[in-house]
Amino acid sequence: MFWLLAQELARRGHQIEVVTSDSLSRDERVERLDQNLAPRIHVRRFRNRFNAMSASLPAVFYRPRSMRRGLREALSNADVVHMGEARGIHNLWTAKAASEARVPLVWSAFGGLPTAPGIRGLYRRIHDMVLTRQVVPRVDAFIAQTRHEKGIYLDHGAPPEKIHEIPLCVDPSSYEQLPDRGKLRARLGLKPDDKLIVCVARLAPVKGLDLLVEAFAKIPTSGSGPHLALVGWDHGFLASLQAQVIRLGVVGRVHFPGALYKDERFIAYRDADIFCLTPTVYEETSLAALEAAASGCPTVVSPQCEIPGLADAGGGIVAARDVPSISEALSALLEDGARRSVMGESARSYVYKTFSAESVGERHEALFFDLLR
Repeated sequence: MFWLLAQELARRGHQIEVVTSDSLSRDERVERLDQNLAPRIHVRRFRNRFNAMSASLPAVFYRPRSMRRGLREALSNADVVHMGEARGIHNLWTAKAASEARVPLVWSAFGGLPTAPGIRGLYRRIHDMVLTRQVVPRVDAFIAQTRHEKGIYLDHGAPPEKIHEIPLCVDPSSYEQLPDRGKLRARLGLKPDDKLIVCVARLAPVKGLDLLVEAFAKIPTSGSGPHLALVGWDHGFLASLQAQVIRLGVVGRVHFPGALYKDERFIAYRDADIFCLTPTVYEETSLAALEAAASGCPTVVSPQCEIPGLADAGGGIVAARDVPSISEALSALLEDGARRSVMGESARSYVYKTFSAESVGERHEALFFDLLR
């Protein structure tokens, strides 16, 4: 999201200075700390002290060296600072630096602010009591993807007049020449007319894939399936899902093709008859669902990750997050090819019109200029 937005703002003539860490994942770092990614987009990265441990416990171990100084240096020449992510010590560093430099601060939490169950929820509540409550008063504008996220900001004490609803974005040109249909099906050993439901998400409990598998198991079978492909890298949940597949008797119909990166991810959206996602917590708009819709694929999602306005535009279904509702929505669509076709076209058209990087970038630019008046 930030990359598309940065490209669009740079195209409009703005200079983008990015301050971040060198972390890519638990085991990967970026070697180049100072880099021009594109014309008018410059990034400075700071070495994270405990890269592997910060992936598990960022509140304690995410400490990029000299990043606070780097933020102050970047803000000395900035007109506006746009902060992403929801929780982390760097949010407080950024908020304090912006306040000291008297530079307007805009915050896009990107779905990360809601609470969660278990240890994850405990961490979030402690973080909010200690850090988030120090950040909120220093923010000049909050960007919410959805009405639900607006409510989350309000719960954290954000003034309603400072909250602005701007959606995520996609690059329509990325979907003009999609790969030929059949590449993912070939990997899974499926026939062209087999019905295929696809979910693109990391294999983690928070993504609610166990509920999706259970709902899938209740769909009536025929000679053409259906099949379910859970596309994503294992985040500690693969073994549990495989055991569930065996227990429910859907071995051979639920597939785990692994993660698909960069442009290869389009083969999943292209081969899907339906895209479905049912996360356990609110993540607001699902970027994967948005990409599926942009690819012309009908979507079935729960309210925790719906695409604003898509259901009203006839491009998808928002079903309650329970087994009967998800199963019923998937079954109805699988039985009606004509409806899927119309829904896919409606989804593609609506996303192009509402979520294009050009449109969303223009709205961000307008907000930034308003803050400078």
